[in-house]
This record gives sequence, C-alpha cells and structure tokens, in this order.
Amino acid sequence: MRHAGLDELMASMKRMGVDGEVVWLQPGSGSTSVSAAEAVGCSVAQIAKSVVVKGGELYLVVLSGNRRVELGKVSEPVGERVSLASPREVLERLGFPVG
Repeated sequence: MRHAGLDELMASMKRMGVDGEVVWLQPGSGSTSVSAAEAVGCSVAQIAKSVVVKGGELYLVVLSGNRRVELGKVSEPVGERVSLASPREVLERLGFPVG
C-alpha cells in the first residue's frame, strides 16, 4: 500500500538534495529500530527513526536508530517543553501509525 504522504516526502527529499531511498515496511515489521534494520538488512545505526513529540504543536524528530530522543535537547530549539506524542495522537493528527 502506498501512503498518500509518500510522494510529498520524496519531493521534499529531492528539493533538499537528500539522496536516499524510502523503504515502506509492513505494519509491525519496523516497530523498533532493531526490527527495521533486520527487515532491510542494515545496522541499527543506519536506520533513520522518526519520533513525534508534542508541545503546543507536534514536532517530528529524525535521528539514527541507535540514539534516544532527549526531550530537554528538543525543547531548546522549539522554545517549549515537549513530551512524547501518544500513538493515538500521531495517527489522528498525522495519519501515520506509530511503528
């Protein structure tokens, strides 16, 4: 299944000069960085994971699969305290399931 946001993501990558490939995993097969790395045959450090955090708005944090989000460090550049968004919030507001 091709998600509606995929074309927009690929266009943004091209505009920003990001040379990469988007690999769409079946639900559940990439729910952790380890399982995503195994599914595509690479190391966990080579996976780009996305984590949605919330303050007054939602923010998408993209980081290496072997790193953890430090909410205090994310709070600084966005100018407000943030916390992890719930799976329900992510699905309802962004249209993407977590994992």
